[in-house]
Amino acid sequence: VLITDGRVNVPLCISRGEKFDAEHLPSIDGRPTKEYLQDEVLHCAQMLPKLGLDLVVIDSEDKFVGTGIARLSTKAQGTYIHIDPRDVRADNIANIVTQHK
Repeated sequence: VLITDGRVNVPLCISRGEKFDAEHLPSIDGRPTKEYLQDEVLHCAQMLPKLGLDLVVIDSEDKFVGTGIARLSTKAQGTYIHIDPRDVRADNIANIVTQHK
C-alpha cells in the first residue's frame, strides 16, 4: 500500500544514504529535477510486478494541481484509488486496504 500526495522530492540515492550526483544526473542548482524524480519513481513502479508485488496506490493529491501520480499504479499494474486529502485517516485507509485484498 502506497499513500501519496503525488509530490516527489527526494531521490532514491538519498534515501539509501548516498549522495546525489548533480554533475552527471539531471539537476538544477545541485538538486534533482522534478522530471528526474518522477522518472525514478515510475521506473521503480515498473519493477513491482516483476517482484510479484501487488500495489494499491492511495492518492491524496489535490486534483486542482495534479502531478499525474495515477501513472504510478498503471506502471506497477496496481490499483489506483483517489481520496480527498481530508479523508486520510486510519479507518478510511484500513477500509480501502480491506476491500482490495
